[in-house]
Amino acid sequence: MPDEVLALETGGETVRLRYVSEPPELYLLATDPDARWPADVLRTGRATIRWGEVRAEGSARLVIDREVRERILVRFRAAAGPDRADRWYGRAGAMIAVRVGSKGDSGLQFDRWIRDEFDSSAAGYAGRLERNPVEWLWRRRSVEILERTFPRPGRLLEIGSGPGFETIPMLRMGHRVVAIDVSRGMLEQLEANARGAEVQGSLETRQRSGHDLGQLVDELGARSFDGAYSTFGALNLEPDLGPVVAGLARLVRLGGLVVAGAFNRRAILEPAVAIASGHAARLAGRRRSPAPVGSHRFSTDVYLRSVTELQRAFRPEFGLQRVDGVGMVLPPPNVADRLDRLGVRWDRLDEWDRRIGRNRTFAGLSDHFFATFERSATD
Repeated sequence: MPDEVLALETGGETVRLRYVSEPPELYLLATDPDARWPADVLRTGRATIRWGEVRAEGSARLVIDREVRERILVRFRAAAGPDRADRWYGRAGAMIAVRVGSKGDSGLQFDRWIRDEFDSSAAGYAGRLERNPVEWLWRRRSVEILERTFPRPGRLLEIGSGPGFETIPMLRMGHRVVAIDVSRGMLEQLEANARGAEVQGSLETRQRSGHDLGQLVDELGARSFDGAYSTFGALNLEPDLGPVVAGLARLVRLGGLVVAGAFNRRAILEPAVAIASGHAARLAGRRRSPAPVGSHRFSTDVYLRSVTELQRAFRPEFGLQRVDGVGMVLPPPNVADRLDRLGVRWDRLDEWDRRIGRNRTFAGLSDHFFATFERSATD
């Protein structure tokens, strides 16, 4: 390579980046976890790079292997020198591997991006959420909603299980749970947590996305589930809810309940925080579908959904029974650390958040909402 610096063309801009070459791939590293260029690259799975007058294209992927990442990071730091290594790479973000000349598989890129993001964070995911007071309170609320919705042991389907924040309590209640998640790493964490809680005998896992539910009917049985649930975010990673709802309609028995949680298009608190912190310009992206990284606090593009949109997607197979909101008083999790240092009384905020979240109008303006549907006799 003629230079240790290349130019990455992305998002209508050119970003100058240092690289490490380890044929057949080049490695690029974000020096800031909030950098936007990794998302621009992973969105398409393609990278256009230039060295001087030479311009090339290639496939791009997120580096999720921890040993590879550490090995390449050592080379980045060594090239930077002791005076600059911590300044440049002390808060290193995403690492991207580019294979020049390779086309990749653009048709499955969004699924791969989601899978790789969650695989890369699986090992530390539970600990990070447990240390965040807002995330912890929200998860406690989601478990309470599920305990109220499914009070008697039955067979439940979970979409987007993660490491098992809701799964383990459901298993402890005596439910049998089939948990699906796009991330193999998350399922491995869930299986380990189930063994630790000695409830693994009632758990089955499948590496699937929500739009793959129809593939499970022959294997698991039509109308073989008493209920289903998906709490934080999995439904926001589905471009089209049609296959998800169709699969649920075939798998859940008549009269069975489905709790569908979603990051809310009409949320008012996160936009208010963005405006107060001088980032109002980013909010325009929330009107797009998907809403790109930078217009919200998540690390991938998401498909925002309102209560009305979710209700429309579930008709006519499912009828809406109830809506609970979280995040009308409790702030977005990404500002929890700052507020915690100010001595915020989280118990007081949680109490008011619960009261307001029971009102359907306010629930429709909350950060997240949980819509409870009943499987109707429509076929």
